[in-house]
Amino acid sequence: MPIVSAVCPSCNAPIQVDNKKDAAICPFCGTPYIVEKAINNYNFYHAPESDFVIRAGVLEKYIGASTEVVIPSSVKIIGKRIFDHPELVSSITIPNSVTTIQNYAFGGCSSINSLVIPNSVQTIGENAFWACKSLKRVSLPNSIKTIGHFAFSGCSSITEINIPANIAEIDLSGCSSLEDITIPSNIRWIHLDGCSSLKKVSLPPYITNFSFSGCTSLTAVTIPSSITCLPYHAFENCKSLSHFTIPSNITEICGEAFSGCSSLVSITIPDSVNKIGHGAFKGCSKLRDISIPDSVTEIGHSAFMECVSLKSIRLPNNISSIANETFWNCSSLASIQLPKTLCSIRSGAFHGCSSLVAVDIPRKVSLIDYYAFKGCSNLKNINCTNKKILWGRSIMDTPYAESRGICSYCGEKFFLFGKCDYCKKPKKYK
Repeated sequence: MPIVSAVCPSCNAPIQVDNKKDAAICPFCGTPYIVEKAINNYNFYHAPESDFVIRAGVLEKYIGASTEVVIPSSVKIIGKRIFDHPELVSSITIPNSVTTIQNYAFGGCSSINSLVIPNSVQTIGENAFWACKSLKRVSLPNSIKTIGHFAFSGCSSITEINIPANIAEIDLSGCSSLEDITIPSNIRWIHLDGCSSLKKVSLPPYITNFSFSGCTSLTAVTIPSSITCLPYHAFENCKSLSHFTIPSNITEICGEAFSGCSSLVSITIPDSVNKIGHGAFKGCSKLRDISIPDSVTEIGHSAFMECVSLKSIRLPNNISSIANETFWNCSSLASIQLPKTLCSIRSGAFHGCSSLVAVDIPRKVSLIDYYAFKGCSNLKNINCTNKKILWGRSIMDTPYAESRGICSYCGEKFFLFGKCDYCKKPKKYK
């Protein structure tokens, strides 16, 4: 029965305990206590400062042998990378004297599973707890004013964490076991990318690029009225997101906002939206149909690239160009209604749309760029009234491109796109 020194957590009386037991009762005050806590309490008051390099209140290095580290109460600042072998540390006790935890202070302490940060701490530096892979619970006091970027990045076992009311920024990227989180309204910058167990979230008044990228279990999102723009890559690779209604306060869907949302079946875009960024819905392989309101005046390149289930789409009446690769490899797209305002169809716009049978080209279209219809193997009818269109090598590998018409001027046969092979007049065929 190993007997060791301890201090009662309730009355601070010196006691002797059996360290093989889980709990006992203090002989002085009669209060039950946890043995491990009583031992740590003793270590807190009796930690040999010879195990630490401390200069002017700054802990620079831990040089002790114990894996259970109790930081002395003389320490005010925990410095950068204080452990030579952080992976060996099993527990850390931080005293109430500490006000600052600097960058990478406990980075790589992969064996600690819980942490209590005292209410004296005001600042936590960048990557302070980076890759603490066994850390499950973190208690953050309201005294904290600043948490640096990536402070808890890669803490893949965290299941619960409270966010203090006083901070404006927090990075929890890579916390892949985090299932639920309450985000205070004061948060202006948050990263939860790679939180693959997170299932639902109510957004704060502000979100940034990549905020929820890779949250592969996310099924529900509530967007507040204060947000007017869905940022770049905001919900990229949220593979469990099946339905999404964009509220009327949103004016712009930025580049790749929903890229890789492979379970997204439907999305509602309100008439408040005026711009859809590049690759916004790229790789949304289950998206079947979508209606884009007339308020949208710009659709970026690759916006619907590889939406292989997309069967039909209505484009807004105010766009003048279909950008490069907008519908690249939308292999189920069988029909599309092009607006009368359209002036150009850019390179690869409908590349690989193998289900497309017919296209009506509006009169204002003056340019159909290179490979705009390449790989449209079932395209049999292009209705085009503008005789002055500038054609790139737009459909040269389709059966329709190999068809020949009869020139109305000289009677000779010629390819349906371009000028007559013989008299060189603009196409006008029988």
